[in-house]
Amino acid sequence: MEHFVVRVNRGESLLALCRRCRLSPERVMRENYLSEEPAAGEVLYVSAPPKRVHVARAGESYALIARRYGIGEETLKKINGCEYVFWGMPVVIEE
Repeated sequence: MEHFVVRVNRGESLLALCRRCRLSPERVMRENYLSEEPAAGEVLYVSAPPKRVHVARAGESYALIARRYGIGEETLKKINGCEYVFWGMPVVIEE
């Protein structure tokens, strides 16, 4: 799997960084062994972005997103490494 380096910009939240990189926050935290938000200027190593990402809207769930893309709900949870979807979360559909 291809990896790349990304630097956290000043004032950039983990969620904003993940939107920019098209990755889930859980994945970035897991790949960098983070337990809290990264600091500005911190360098993170992340895997290449997935081929297809859906940005979750208010009220969406894994079940709803799974039906939309014809993929299993449990598969989505496994790919994204978290149990719940929240507004603005980049949900990886394909890797």
